[in-house]
Amino acid sequence: FSALNTSIMMFAGAGSSYIGGMITSKWEHAGAKYAPAWVAGLGSIAALPFLLLCILSTNFHAAIAGLVLEFFFSECWSGCFYAMVQNTASHRVQGIAVSLLTITNNMSSSLTCYIIGLGFETAEGFFTNFSGITMIRVEMLLGIAGSYLISALFLFASRRYILSESNTEDEKSPLILTSPTEDLEARKR
Repeated sequence: FSALNTSIMMFAGAGSSYIGGMITSKWEHAGAKYAPAWVAGLGSIAALPFLLLCILSTNFHAAIAGLVLEFFFSECWSGCFYAMVQNTASHRVQGIAVSLLTITNNMSSSLTCYIIGLGFETAEGFFTNFSGITMIRVEMLLGIAGSYLISALFLFASRRYILSESNTEDEKSPLILTSPTEDLEARKR
């Protein structure tokens, strides 16, 4: 299962990122300024039914099919959202912005796993009518579906920060200024 899961993550995730980026590019060229936020957010929501199939199915093959489709839809955010961060951030801080996005993504997924584990330990004493497998399924559904929904909300909200291509580098507000003098010079322009 471990090798199968890794293969699914690798191929479905990479394919999803590529196709999500392609859809975003075509949609942006058609004039949809907020395409990166919409593609990423809709991908998170579209993954939810397949998450349900993966977790609730008692058939191994159906669960694997659900996992493939879940990864295919849920990972479409990465290509377009990383591009959006790079296009929005000042060139001086693009590396920091992408690094912060990567760290935040990794920390939130690790935190979700921790919370699910902590919740399982806490819930064992309270829900004696449920088997351990049922509790894990419920917690995974709540944890993962909750993170997808929260991600979708943040992704939809992020469209406020998408800048048009006509914006100059000076119009992009940097996350970190290199010096107070630079800040004064930028305000004078």
